[in-house]
Amino acid sequence: MRLTFIHPELLWLLLLLPPMWALALLGPHKLAGARRWASLALRTAIMLGLIGALAGTQAVRRQDTTTTIFLLDGSDSVALSQRAQAEGFIQSALAAMPNEDAAGVVVFGSQALVERAPQQETTLGQIAAHPAGSASDIASAIQLGLSMLPQEGHQRLVLLSDGGENRGDAQAAARIAAERGIPIDIVPLNGLPDGLDAQVSRVRLPASARVGQQLRLQMTLESTQATAGQLRIEGPDGQVLVNQRVDLPQGSADMDVVLPPPTQQFSRYTVRLSVEGDVRPENNAAEAYTFITGRPRVLLAEGSPDAAKNLAGALASSGIEVSVIKPQALPESIGQLAEYDAVALIDTPKRAVSARAQSALATFVHDLGRGLIMVGGTQAFGAGSWRDTPIEAALPVDMDIPTQYEIPPVSIVVLIDTSGSMSQEEDGKTKLQLAADGAAQIATLMRDSDEITVIPFDEAPGQVVGPIPGSRRNEAVSLLSKMEPGGGGINIFDGLSEVERRLSRTQMSVKHIITITDGADTEQQEGAIDIIKRLRGQQVTLTSIAIGDGKDVPFLQGAVHEGGGRFFLTTKASELPSILADETQAVVRPYVVEEDFTPGRINDHPILRAIDGVPKLQGRVVTTPKQTAQVLMNSERGDPVLAVWQYGLGRSAAWTSDLGGRWANGWTTWEGYQRFCAQLVGWLLPAREDSGLALQTETVNGQLLLEAQASNTQQQARSGLTITARLLRGDQPAVEVPLSEVGPGRYRAAVSDAAPGAYLVQLEAKDSAGATVGLATAGAAVPQSAEYQTRNANPALLSQLAQISGGRQGIAPAEAFAPNLRSQGAASEIALALLALALALLPFDIAIRRLFGRRGPTLATAPRSAWALPPIPKTLKIPTPSAPAAPKAVGKEAELEKLRAAQEQARKRARGEE
Repeated sequence: MRLTFIHPELLWLLLLLPPMWALALLGPHKLAGARRWASLALRTAIMLGLIGALAGTQAVRRQDTTTTIFLLDGSDSVALSQRAQAEGFIQSALAAMPNEDAAGVVVFGSQALVERAPQQETTLGQIAAHPAGSASDIASAIQLGLSMLPQEGHQRLVLLSDGGENRGDAQAAARIAAERGIPIDIVPLNGLPDGLDAQVSRVRLPASARVGQQLRLQMTLESTQATAGQLRIEGPDGQVLVNQRVDLPQGSADMDVVLPPPTQQFSRYTVRLSVEGDVRPENNAAEAYTFITGRPRVLLAEGSPDAAKNLAGALASSGIEVSVIKPQALPESIGQLAEYDAVALIDTPKRAVSARAQSALATFVHDLGRGLIMVGGTQAFGAGSWRDTPIEAALPVDMDIPTQYEIPPVSIVVLIDTSGSMSQEEDGKTKLQLAADGAAQIATLMRDSDEITVIPFDEAPGQVVGPIPGSRRNEAVSLLSKMEPGGGGINIFDGLSEVERRLSRTQMSVKHIITITDGADTEQQEGAIDIIKRLRGQQVTLTSIAIGDGKDVPFLQGAVHEGGGRFFLTTKASELPSILADETQAVVRPYVVEEDFTPGRINDHPILRAIDGVPKLQGRVVTTPKQTAQVLMNSERGDPVLAVWQYGLGRSAAWTSDLGGRWANGWTTWEGYQRFCAQLVGWLLPAREDSGLALQTETVNGQLLLEAQASNTQQQARSGLTITARLLRGDQPAVEVPLSEVGPGRYRAAVSDAAPGAYLVQLEAKDSAGATVGLATAGAAVPQSAEYQTRNANPALLSQLAQISGGRQGIAPAEAFAPNLRSQGAASEIALALLALALALLPFDIAIRRLFGRRGPTLATAPRSAWALPPIPKTLKIPTPSAPAAPKAVGKEAELEKLRAAQEQARKRARGEE
């Protein structure tokens, strides 16, 4: 048995014993010899007990039992035959386990799971733990095994694996085991499949190329047996480029295929190998990507018809390849967006762009280094509800209205069709209920000073709700939830007449009408446009929402044209709440300002090169510039007309007016229009000059290898750079990978933990000062896990783990419970016992020192001056006793006087005078 201490730092208190001994031995002796030594011994024992209790003394008794944790590889690289062999080893070891020993089991793959806690049961049973097998994380298995071992006895880990680690750091975990004196024994598995395994082990393709360049695809095919198979290579858009029979030798074979010149900027190629009887089909395909550079390509998304027409013509005349689409068709993946150098959102509302496309656009600018511009219109910026979106984050302006603009209260009248067609259900709700929900959205978004009026109508106006101020919005929401459908036709003239009558009573300076009707069966059209014109003369605006593309849509569009509002066509009534919310934001906060003004130039910039004067504009969307944005042109009120900034690796711009049509008719005939548009979009394009940075990607043994070459203008290798690769995939967060310099101007990294799939790789090089000195873009494919490679086994790693921890290799099952060199022993705390002992000895010490009295002086030891008897005189004179003195008489008065004095003294004490 040995002693250990929980708080060994408190053992310094033992240094108090020598001073105590010195004081007892060298100081005055107050006790006799035996009692003095007995008291000193008791005090020493008491001190030792107290110090031992404070230090947390433990008694450790040797334990000869052994606890072994078996670490079983359950990854996909272990064939079923090898798995059965490993389970058989564990069962044989358990059968030979000595009495009192214990065993536990951990099964690992991508993660480690406890199959069995340490116990003395000698049968294994059916393995119930099934971790994901797409990776081998030996480190997590070792760490979990260490945590399961008890604190006493002999401890041992037994690893049954092929050593094909592709996640974690097993050697670091083995060093932790070595520090604790726990060996890791190895039972190697060969990692070979149970049968024929053919695979595509390597694919190499230039990561970037130029338009018209012929590409050479290099690949390595492997097979465990000589066989034949079918090789298929698919190009962009799934086009089959190669489909031929191949003979595979045992081992590996290299092949080259010349590919036709790609036409897409981001070109994907897939190599597939089909072999009959292949037991591991997971490794029969590999992908490669290349990025093609050529003429600049710009994607224009127009939110209203012909909104991009003038800009597209100006860019095409400048040699830029232009594609025009609807906002709903914007790509949602970074791979598709990467085919373009810049994207323009022209009079586009947020509701027309999916959330995934918004995120992809922000990544397109920030991480891929491309350009983005938003061009104004009645559905752009704040008027299009772009507040708090990834697009707003990417633009140089916020959607807030500047403080210099006063926002007057608004009166909104909603004219809702309640005819029979509005009783049709959609997703469990009638169209009328969805329209009422949209009107309730208006009520919730209003300010307290605004007001809402809702007029239901069919053949005639129904029960009117309102006007209700925004301060009573809950009342409006409650009333709207009770709206019931009617019947008959849609008499729009009668409905608008009621609107006109209601608006004549309000004192609000801003008045807006929203009509919600079926796209068909709108009756009483005659005279309705006249009402709208009359209201427009009173500064009342009108917006129309048509449900369904019916025969009366042209009439509703004409009403909006006269009413100065916006027209919405939807085939889904479920979109009404979001449409009305967007419209309310645009009305309650008047983002759109229509007035004649000449933009003022306040900063020089490449966009404005050789542009000295510009025509007038008739309107804009009000925004607020961000703090680090550069405002190039502004309005007479100071809000931005043209603002730009750097966003991550890319650039973005905001043009708050339009570029032809409603507000910029004078610009389309201006001689500088084409130059302005070309310079505006051209500034957004990524730099085309040679930055001396080239990137090559390839897949080898299930890993993506990135290799960059950096050179200066004299083509000399450039060392000392900090190079980071960003792997971009869809709307997922970018994966950042640092590259290490492996030679002069050569930088390399291997990626093994990214999810398999297609990636765009954006490479950024910075100098020692942190300035960006080079960018490069390439395509790459992260392959399937190395778990599925034929040569995945790594016996060298297994040998290193055994060597680091002091374990054995290739042990027999009966050796799994052999004692190791260090037994931890069973520890039991005795601090309380020591404290009790100290307290029990204390009364004995007190008794020795106090109860038997102090040592008195003796004749033998006392000084003569103190103890010698006086000399006896020769003649002793004995005096004659005299008569006893008569007692002094005490009179009655004297006794009374003493009593009074005592009482007076008691009073003084009570008063505190004594």
